[in-house]
Amino acid sequence: MAAQLTRNFIEALYKNDYSHFENPVVQVLNIKTTQSNAYRVLISDGIYFMSCLTSSLLMEQTSHIKKNSLIKIKKCISNKIHTKNWTICAKAINKSKIRYWSNSRGEGKLFSVVFMDDSSEIKAAAFNESCDYLYEKIEQGKIYQISGAIIKLANKRYNNCNNDYEMEMNLKTTITINKNHTFDPKMHYSFVPLNQLMNYEKDSVIDVIGVVDEVNEISESTSKATNIPIQRRDIYIVDDTEYKVRVTLWNKHAKEINFETKSVVAFKTIRVSDFGGRTLSVLSSTIITLNPDINESHRITGWYSRYGDTVDFKHYSGLGSYNSNINGMNGYKTIQQISDENLGSSETSDYFNIIGTISYIKKENFAYPACPNDGCSRKVIEEEDGWRCERCCQSYPKPNYKYILNINILDHTGNQYVTFFNDIAEKLIGFKAQRLMEIKETEINEFNSILDKITLQKYDFRIRAKTESFNDKPTFRCFAVKVKPVNYKLQIKNNINSINKLMNELKF
Repeated sequence: MAAQLTRNFIEALYKNDYSHFENPVVQVLNIKTTQSNAYRVLISDGIYFMSCLTSSLLMEQTSHIKKNSLIKIKKCISNKIHTKNWTICAKAINKSKIRYWSNSRGEGKLFSVVFMDDSSEIKAAAFNESCDYLYEKIEQGKIYQISGAIIKLANKRYNNCNNDYEMEMNLKTTITINKNHTFDPKMHYSFVPLNQLMNYEKDSVIDVIGVVDEVNEISESTSKATNIPIQRRDIYIVDDTEYKVRVTLWNKHAKEINFETKSVVAFKTIRVSDFGGRTLSVLSSTIITLNPDINESHRITGWYSRYGDTVDFKHYSGLGSYNSNINGMNGYKTIQQISDENLGSSETSDYFNIIGTISYIKKENFAYPACPNDGCSRKVIEEEDGWRCERCCQSYPKPNYKYILNINILDHTGNQYVTFFNDIAEKLIGFKAQRLMEIKETEINEFNSILDKITLQKYDFRIRAKTESFNDKPTFRCFAVKVKPVNYKLQIKNNINSINKLMNELKF
């Protein structure tokens, strides 16, 4: 069969010197579809092989082309551009750190950047000397004119852009700041509704948008492979398909982004996970935008403000602890069930909901003096010349008080103390901790009146239960991660379902 193939054609095509080949014959080794509905065809001339693209229309017209078949190429275009007479103007929307590798073939380093204009986006990478030469020339968020890079087929193993091509930058690549300040391309999204995640395979990379419904605290573990600490934060997002999905963020994304409930968040190039169902995991290349100024964001904001507190959200069987405690009541527990089911006793936290009434609020130490520096919530220490933060190594004239509120919640089965941190407590009380501290110091009666307004009120509390070590002794604690008015229609439905389940178990 090799004698029938046009030998050396692949090498000539790679070098863009193939015009003297007339109707070359090659063998199809493999066929795959791409994200843009084109076809990636692996061809061989018996000596070399190459990946090439063909349109879906062409494949439909030549439906007899199959794996291992021989084809005659009548017209093609080299996928490698050698000319220097092109320039693109694009915005650097995501720039990676320099990464290093070492394997049997040697050592090296690289960095990558995603450029975007009004039409699309494309990934560019620079290796070794080119990496050193170009890394400091590019700053994320700025707009550049780029020329002199090599255009080639995208390696989808390392490239999540919705583009079948990518750029390789080298020492001859020219990158200059764009001086046309009116050019500012908008982010391109292809949002997938949350109820459609089952249509995507594990490790698929997609775009999603949703309203932040819950924000969990950061947890830290150590990588078994590298022995490096890893920070993780889980948040839950919802959309108007009435689905709720867990999103896991790692390291920089977990620590540096301030997620707030009821805000809109858009994820570009986020990975689909099949852990027990469908969840989402942020990649190092994921672009996260809070409250983007786009139509989808405005639409979902309006929907959530109208219906968000009343929807009984569906979820995939893989929301981790959110779903693991469901007992026919959509994750709702009584206070007695917390101890009966040993919730919070495992290595990971347990999440559940309680319909309870606030019976008592500890008013003495409702807030603590926190560092006023943005991004730091560490407790500050009062000194002679001000308030000092050991983390920031700075002193400030006054602290910024934040809530650490301890509230006793009761239902018909018992009572439990729950800790409310700043964001949740602020939404419950309706005052910032700084303002409430000022009121306490000047008008103690008004201070008491503000807290008395929420006492003996019933709410729907989302709880995180965890056993922590304090002075080398295990201590069980509950933390509020969300609070909202009681949806009595939902509770009646849950109660009916529970009664029916009980009746079935008793075989009435």
